[in-house]
Amino acid sequence: MGVQYPRWHKRSRKRVMDHPVEEYKDDAYILMKDLKFHEGDIRSLYLNTYVYRKDLKSLRDLNETHLDMLESMYNDGLEAISEKFKVAKNTIAVFIHYLPTYYHLHIHFCHQKYMEGYSANIGKCIMLKDVIQNIKLKGSYYQEATMTITLGQKEKLYLLMKEAGYIIE
Repeated sequence: MGVQYPRWHKRSRKRVMDHPVEEYKDDAYILMKDLKFHEGDIRSLYLNTYVYRKDLKSLRDLNETHLDMLESMYNDGLEAISEKFKVAKNTIAVFIHYLPTYYHLHIHFCHQKYMEGYSANIGKCIMLKDVIQNIKLKGSYYQEATMTITLGQKEKLYLLMKEAGYIIE
């Protein structure tokens, strides 16, 4: 049956949204406002969920044992954001970056209007619904898939690859 991930209850969901720096050790993850979000401007709506588990670093660590957690993060995150900020669920993009900015699994929730100005990272955004569907098709999808990535010329990996001769300009 695998690990059971607790679902948020309305009371704890409200507490997390109102006090985003508190941790709730019984939950598998926490939902927090991102610094990019300027309340009062719904177009800048941006939140993240962070898993408590330290062994989940990126998309590549996800498999069929994480489906309940991912679906809970998606559904409960959308519900909490919609309820708190009075925004329609279908206006919120939910995605994972690959390659991530930092290696601790987190899910991004942002308003579609914010995404319109987000084109620099669009090649890094993998919609969470697609992640869930891919894992349902094959539990080890992200351990086996070849994935195309985009790198900016100032990113450390790009510079290392250029220095090693893998990138020729």
